[in-house]
Amino acid sequence: MATAMLRLDPETNWMYRAKPRKARRGLRDGKSFVPRGKMLGGSLRMSYMAYVCGHPGDFYK
Repeated sequence: MATAMLRLDPETNWMYRAKPRKARRGLRDGKSFVPRGKMLGGSLRMSYMAYVCGHPGDFYK
């Protein structure tokens, strides 16, 4: 949870946005958020992994 807060803080993130593209029509102004860290360790400090396990019925028949 704390890692997600780092992404929204201008003190720790440069708050870059990607250029508008056709594929990003569903996003605000067609621009996607590109987090880049200002701290020691940079963007790696703000990244995290979500582990989601699927339902067994999706894998076994």
